[in-house]
Amino acid sequence: MTPMVRRPLLPVLAALFGALLGGPLVRTARAEDVVVLKSGTRLGGRILSEGPGGVVLERASGGGRTTMTIPADQVSSVERGPPDPTPAAEPGRPVRDEWFLLRSDQRTIGTRHLLLVKGHASAADGWRFEEELAFVGDARMPGVRTQRIEETTADLAPTTFHWRERGESGGGFRGEPYEVIRTGPVKDGVWESTTRDATASTQASIALPRMARGPLALREALVRASPRSSGLVEMPMVDAARGEVRTVRAGFTSTDVAVATGREAVLRVEDQDRVLESRWGIGDPPRCLREDVAPGVVAVPCTKEQAEAVGRPAPVAPTRSPLDPLPQAPPPPKHFTLPEYGFDLTLPGASWVAEAVACLPDETGPHKVASISSRLLAADVRVEWDPAGGGGTVEAAEDALLARLRRVSKDVAIVGARRPVLSLPGAYRFTLLGTVRKERLRTEVLLIDRGGARLTLLAACPESAWEDTRSALESLLASFRWL
Repeated sequence: MTPMVRRPLLPVLAALFGALLGGPLVRTARAEDVVVLKSGTRLGGRILSEGPGGVVLERASGGGRTTMTIPADQVSSVERGPPDPTPAAEPGRPVRDEWFLLRSDQRTIGTRHLLLVKGHASAADGWRFEEELAFVGDARMPGVRTQRIEETTADLAPTTFHWRERGESGGGFRGEPYEVIRTGPVKDGVWESTTRDATASTQASIALPRMARGPLALREALVRASPRSSGLVEMPMVDAARGEVRTVRAGFTSTDVAVATGREAVLRVEDQDRVLESRWGIGDPPRCLREDVAPGVVAVPCTKEQAEAVGRPAPVAPTRSPLDPLPQAPPPPKHFTLPEYGFDLTLPGASWVAEAVACLPDETGPHKVASISSRLLAADVRVEWDPAGGGGTVEAAEDALLARLRRVSKDVAIVGARRPVLSLPGAYRFTLLGTVRKERLRTEVLLIDRGGARLTLLAACPESAWEDTRSALESLLASFRWL
């Protein structure tokens, strides 16, 4: 096995990313390469690597693919086939959409989904990496689900990091459900991170070293580098799960031997006291055959249907002491009712709080009557009542609302067209986007007329938190009912 070599950081990383990103991340299809031997024989196929030890050539054989290594002293010349002018990666189309089973001690304990898409909101030529791990719960431990999102530029420089972890109580486990979100953009080499849980929200500015990458982008760069070099390289890695930057050692422990067998190469990552390995086959993009995702937990490829079939096993009833309290039924949904205005809402979860706002008896015009919020999801819902605002045209109502909102957000505009709410006669929805205190806010608006009055719900959250908050806000608005 090739010995592990520690190399200087920046020169090696610059060469690595330069070799990978001198062309498109997803290689275009190629016409056949040709290796010309000194004997005059011409061998066609696809060149996987070329170096002092020789040329590794992949060739079609019997309906499959085989790999052969041609010693350098037998090679006269190499003819590279021209690339196909049609790119393989299209904006919005997944480059990777891969499913895995998570295995530990011969048991399936969860699933993993990896997605790589070209383009995202802040860079049409950039990349969006997504990884979701779902660990099923049992009688001893709760289920846990984590989500990691990395958005990058075309050369894999990070623009956004996002981490979300949700834990459930289950079986005999006595812990409470929890949720943690850590997210934020990268601006001028600094990750502006916001961490939220059920009780607090904190901000941090984390300076990123040059060439720092998230674990998903770093992994993709290593497996796509051509030619691959063996030995470990020190690299700065941004871990959104912990909110920190660490130096890891990563690289292929052997390339020529593994590729020559035509089956797999081994990628090794040394991260503090953890050593994780993955095995890669031939393909474009390269195929992951097996990967350590944590000590003792291995991801093996499967189909989407196999992953979706992995359900929560039936919990084993724990032995209960006579001193233990009897099991409690899950708490009923929390309702927020304002009888003086005649409506009721169902709060989406435990992190949501609501309070009525006292108003003067003779107050006229649109005024705030309630506030609903979730610190965990960075969401805020403002409920307004206008006793004489009902009737009139829909267009006039929209114009009046925009005029009021532009006092605090000059660029606020409608980005989601008006649509009726079939379950509420006289109600309709639309979506706004604007800037408040240098932050882009997305607002879902629900307008409801009843008689001569009008009720307005303004459900807002930062645009960066929309994917996490969307379902909760939709649930809240959909729960509205008149008493």
